[in-house]
Amino acid sequence: MFLISIYLPTISKWSTSLFLLLRSTSADAISLLEISSKLLTTIFPCLPTPNPLIVAFKLWEIPSLLILTEQTVTSTVSTIASPQSLTLELYSLLSTTSSLDATLCTVTYTITFLQSLTPSSSAPFARFLSSLPPLNALLSETRIILRLWGLLPIYTWAVSAYNNPPKDIVLRYLEQIQILFNIVFQLLENLAFLGDKGILALREKRRAKFWMWSSRAWAGHVFLELARLSREAIIMREADMRTADKEKEEKVEDRKINQEWYRSFVVNVAYAPMTLHWSFEQGLLNEGLIGAFGILAGALGLREAWRQTA
Repeated sequence: MFLISIYLPTISKWSTSLFLLLRSTSADAISLLEISSKLLTTIFPCLPTPNPLIVAFKLWEIPSLLILTEQTVTSTVSTIASPQSLTLELYSLLSTTSSLDATLCTVTYTITFLQSLTPSSSAPFARFLSSLPPLNALLSETRIILRLWGLLPIYTWAVSAYNNPPKDIVLRYLEQIQILFNIVFQLLENLAFLGDKGILALREKRRAKFWMWSSRAWAGHVFLELARLSREAIIMREADMRTADKEKEEKVEDRKINQEWYRSFVVNVAYAPMTLHWSFEQGLLNEGLIGAFGILAGALGLREAWRQTA
């Protein structure tokens, strides 16, 4: 209780800064991240310098359109001041599978990042780090359970792609291959998970292969998605060249499309090295990098989910 009374004001300020980050503009987001980094360093002196969290999130400065909302920090402060409004937004955020997964994704990779930190001489912080692995395992397992029915939305996606295929033949083929990769990913992940729980009689070696090949199928989807986004960028650029004069409403709509494109592109760029890491037995990345890339992908997904609840 003594430690809580000491750290509570600082932790409260840090939490508020992170809350503001999810609802602010691009410039404010980087500023708030720097503030959060300083607060983290104050709480946990063992954090490396420069903070890898800031290095990872500096990628947000690549496209200024990554921050999707028009809301200001002032309106966010008023939301925080209203517990009822905040509670309703949190309820909306956690009421759908996709937004709940985005939330859990951000939390699990934040825990992964914290686990990578060098233990300090502080006994409370060392005990805190030692308590993270069981929590992380539980939350990661929860995400897998939420995906057990993932073949159903994939089937819906396949039907939609068949009934309304993209006009561009390259996008059409890319989408069809993506659907196949997603089927393989979800099927193998389900089999491996159910085998780990003893529901299916699968040998450990086979389960390990299923986990690895599911990760490879996920990697295939991610790189195909990057190819699809690249093709879309070419098509949009050609369309802009043909229609230089546009109505104001059309320009606003194009801006929204560009914002979504940038968000999706950065999310998949963040996922790409992680999928490659899990595609090999020995892996390619350490926990710190996995956590940093995961936080970037998860936070962008969480921010979009939060925007939709506003």
